[in-house]
Amino acid sequence: MNIIKTHIGKIKVFLLVFTLTSLLTRSYSQNCLPEGITFERQGQIDSFPTLYPGCTQIDGAIDIHEITAGGIINLDSLIYLSNTGSSLQIYGNTLLNDLSGLSSITTIGGNLAFEYNYQLTSLDGLESLNSINGHLDIGFHPLLADLSALSGVQSINGQLIVKNCNSLTSLVGLENIDYNSIERLEIQNCYFLSKCDVAAVCDFLTLGTNDYQISSNGTGCTSADQIESFCNGCPSNGMYFYSQNQIDSFPINFPGCVQIIGNVTIDDAVQGDIQNLDGLTQLEKITGQLNIQNNNALVNITGLQHLGDIEGMLNINNNASLTSLVGLDNLITNSISELLIQNCPNLSVCNITSVCTYLSNAPFPSTISGNAPGCESRGQILTYCNDSDGDEIIDSLDNCVFVSNPLQEDIDNDSIGDICDYDSVNNFGVGTDHPVSKLHVAGGIAFIDNNNGSLLMRSPDNSCWILKVSNTGELTVLKVPCPD
Repeated sequence: MNIIKTHIGKIKVFLLVFTLTSLLTRSYSQNCLPEGITFERQGQIDSFPTLYPGCTQIDGAIDIHEITAGGIINLDSLIYLSNTGSSLQIYGNTLLNDLSGLSSITTIGGNLAFEYNYQLTSLDGLESLNSINGHLDIGFHPLLADLSALSGVQSINGQLIVKNCNSLTSLVGLENIDYNSIERLEIQNCYFLSKCDVAAVCDFLTLGTNDYQISSNGTGCTSADQIESFCNGCPSNGMYFYSQNQIDSFPINFPGCVQIIGNVTIDDAVQGDIQNLDGLTQLEKITGQLNIQNNNALVNITGLQHLGDIEGMLNINNNASLTSLVGLDNLITNSISELLIQNCPNLSVCNITSVCTYLSNAPFPSTISGNAPGCESRGQILTYCNDSDGDEIIDSLDNCVFVSNPLQEDIDNDSIGDICDYDSVNNFGVGTDHPVSKLHVAGGIAFIDNNNGSLLMRSPDNSCWILKVSNTGELTVLKVPCPD
């Protein structure tokens, strides 16, 4: 009889344990709060496991935002949450410095946003997170210095925003996000942020057509171009080229690099070694000054033909064999802070577009001396820059100064271009014995027949102007020296 009672007792205990185990299993795999929840006080967070036992997923939006300063100091009691069905926003919590209470979360069902948590120094506690089905927004954290806890995140579904985090120096932690899941990129006002060349950002920017806003960060992250330079392994502390081999090796050592961060100096250490800059043809931008100096055998600089922007002084000095500045034609004038062209005794061609445009602005500082005729002074270069008819042949060499004739045809070899030769057949004029174009007047309408559709007129102050008409009917007026 006792044996039977004992056996029945064991069965009851087993059934009780089984029932409790089943209840506990169900209780710790429940969804809850489809309408979401807002945590405004530490007490609400601390009581969450008691009020919602077994809740591992909150289906609605979660806002963690204190209503009084210092009202929320930790998230420890949210440790059983494994994912969210909607957005998670943590903002405006002045003393919160730890996210360890979120260490079980793997998936965010909507946006994930952190803002104005002034004591937050890292995102430690989010190491289990791997997916965000919305924006990732991190902003206004003066002490946040580390994003590495996000290295497990493989995808988002919206904007990636990092802004106003003045202690942040690196985006390491965002590298594993699939760039195809990023709809827009914003990196702004993180003044010490210098490492942005993580894989996700690099791949996103490589597409070229994506939407981004990047500004006011540290060197290395000031613009999309700068980040891409680092992505391509570009130099970040300037470059000093002292040999031909170093120049020739640039595209090998820095494949795809179009920008050098910092000053660039080309200065031959062994005189006669540097003869050309052809190895720098991929270079498009220098974020500093450009010095080309002390190169006795350098004949031309055409290897810089794709360079469009520098951010400092252009210094060309003491290059004994240099004859022309062709190669710097595409430099944006406003990117040059000061122009020095000195002590190049064979340099005679300085009237390239970028130099002419720079020198035509009187306030722009320049020092020009010790060069060959044509490049001996600012005024001399500007004289050679004049091209009254816009045919890219300066007036001093043009056989027809006021009428565009880029091919310089001169069938009778009299040094007067055919298009304006006074002896041309069938020209007709009024008040001149040497008409330069065909003129027809009928019904009060004067028709000037030449290939350029131009008319030279003198204004009341004795200035001369050329009126031109384009193929689309647009009129342009150009002031020119008056003919004799």
